[in-house]
Amino acid sequence: MAFTWLEGPPGGSSVPGQSRSLRAAGRAGPLNWAPTVWILPYTPQITGNSLEGKLTASTFSLDQPICIFDQYVNATDDIWLVVAFANATSSVKNPTSRNDIPPYQRLSTALHYMTLRTTITFFPCPRSSNTSVLRVGSDAFCRNDNSRQHCNGPLPNPGPYRVKFLILDSSGAKAETRWSERITLKQGNTSRTGTTYHGTMIVITVILSSLVGILTLAFLCTSAYEW
Repeated sequence: MAFTWLEGPPGGSSVPGQSRSLRAAGRAGPLNWAPTVWILPYTPQITGNSLEGKLTASTFSLDQPICIFDQYVNATDDIWLVVAFANATSSVKNPTSRNDIPPYQRLSTALHYMTLRTTITFFPCPRSSNTSVLRVGSDAFCRNDNSRQHCNGPLPNPGPYRVKFLILDSSGAKAETRWSERITLKQGNTSRTGTTYHGTMIVITVILSSLVGILTLAFLCTSAYEW
């Protein structure tokens, strides 16, 4: 026998469509709460601000989730960003403890990682007029540093990726946002850039050599004339 109760987030205010399941183990057995993760009505997105470099070959910039978590988060809760390959989101499991948090260095095998750990104080409400963005992939120094558990390292390829915010307390996952739409980074073109660079250098070298030859010839002619 199963019961579904509709109720709001911790604190008393109601949010439509969110539920907890109350299950009975047998007809006369005790009733137990099923684990609940609140799904917040927010979808992360690439910032709409006019920002140069908000999407590069290894980084992207998100709007900050201002005034989104206040009803659901305590001061001691952690807010994480989960970054996953777009085709792997259905297999992503929320960690049950901080020891289960996948690091950036395992992206190639786990197909997702968690980064940008912060708290609710980082997202003050109401929104400030100078609210900054969250730049994902901006820390190249921790790429090979296994001691950095929440490295915000550069993304290794164009993806596509999807992201969500996840709130953890001492018991595990507490609330999360929806997954973002697919985010595809700019395509790198290293080989073409390298070829163009070397070709340009060759042309410059030839021009400089020609100028040196012309100047030398002019100097010799001038010297011969004066003599």
